[in-house]
Amino acid sequence: MLDLYALIGMAVRLVYSMVVMACNFLGYSTIWAQRELKRRELDTSRVKTPSHLAVLFSARSIKQDQVLALIKNCLDAGVRTLSLYDPWNDVVALEHRILPFCKLKGVRLCVSGETPTKNGTAVDAVNSRLSVVLLKADSGKKSLVEICKQLSSSTQPVTIPAVNDKLTSLYSITEPDLLIHIGDVPSLCGYPPWSLRVTEIVTVSQTPSSKTAFENCLEAYSKRDIRLGK
Repeated sequence: MLDLYALIGMAVRLVYSMVVMACNFLGYSTIWAQRELKRRELDTSRVKTPSHLAVLFSARSIKQDQVLALIKNCLDAGVRTLSLYDPWNDVVALEHRILPFCKLKGVRLCVSGETPTKNGTAVDAVNSRLSVVLLKADSGKKSLVEICKQLSSSTQPVTIPAVNDKLTSLYSITEPDLLIHIGDVPSLCGYPPWSLRVTEIVTVSQTPSSKTAFENCLEAYSKRDIRLGK
């Protein structure tokens, strides 16, 4: 006599096998389903996109393809300014290698503290979809000291707006909405401290070069309760 429960179990396993075969035939997978559900969740929760995104590399494992992937992700997300910093100037050394990609995509590329030239910048700031600023290792305290020296030797008073204007015009340093800290070192490694007054910081172990990893950073930023006061 056949066991009724055994028949039910066989039927369930048969149906499951047929569903898996159908999904594989259509090109779907459980990973795809998870990503699709994640994407729909992000769409419904209205993920905030930072206007200015900064990326700090505290681990010396910077690769050209990862930097290009970050730029592409920022373009797709609608980020207006991307600042890249590492304490070894490895990002700055990639300037001429990523310049052709920036020209192709209509991205303005500049190095902090250097005057943009015709060959050293992709497009002008007005016509650019995205501005990428490569921050030098001495773009932090040293630039701040130089600006304060200039202001103290002139008739212009040393005020917060004056310092901000100088940092922007001379070093292309502005205040980011979000800073992605890459690495396990619990330090800002000399990132320009003046501009981090109200910046949200998200720490990850690896460069969010994939679209999913990048969206996870934006999702973490969107969940922050940001209160700037009156």
